[in-house]
Amino acid sequence: MKKYTLKEIYNYKQRHLINSLNAANAFEHPCSKGDIKENAWKSFLEEILPKRYAVDSGFIIDYCNNISEQIDIIIYDNFYSPVIFQVEGVKYFPIESVYAVFEVKPHLNSANFKYALNKINSVKKLERTSNPINTISGKQKFITDNKSIISGILTTTSSWSIDSKKAELNIIQNLESLGKLDIVCAINDFVYAADYDDNGKCRLLTDYDVAPILFFYFKLLKLLQTFGNPLPIDFTKYGINGL
Repeated sequence: MKKYTLKEIYNYKQRHLINSLNAANAFEHPCSKGDIKENAWKSFLEEILPKRYAVDSGFIIDYCNNISEQIDIIIYDNFYSPVIFQVEGVKYFPIESVYAVFEVKPHLNSANFKYALNKINSVKKLERTSNPINTISGKQKFITDNKSIISGILTTTSSWSIDSKKAELNIIQNLESLGKLDIVCAINDFVYAADYDDNGKCRLLTDYDVAPILFFYFKLLKLLQTFGNPLPIDFTKYGINGL
């Protein structure tokens, strides 16, 4: 029986994902194309992520009645946090339950980069609550800083892919001038993870020896591992008393 390496398995997964993404090109209507690409990414993430994480799209809200723009990919807590409500298939999630948000576009360029950052920033501006929980050491409080929410842009191709050094330079310039993302993906060409120093200077991390999808998968798992558990919601701040 042939033994398959992790690289071989994820080379297959990458080809399968790219074929699914390219299938959208058969549709002329931009909304249809966008839906197919989003669904391809969601299906892939649902397949590979542990079941504690759920994957969906929709809006994110906070206790101040603020609402994000519609987000293509939301990775959220699947055990403790509710979907606040659903209207005609559109879901609304509390900010406390959100681990990661991604914007899906067909192509990586400056315009789509800026568009994705604006949508992601609409999430990071939301206010999170938290409740202390009982531990063996007593009650523990949680930090509510939204900067820890994982974010990125997921595309199929890139206008900066001809020269990897040129691509890296363009991505760094966009990240430093427009705003921070954790993952920048053009799955047909490359995946980069962004690392920032205290002054906001960015360097890009990747592994050119493996399929981009393999680096993306393990980097996302590492970021989720670092994120830890979602915040326990303070329901009283949502206007629900007597709890």
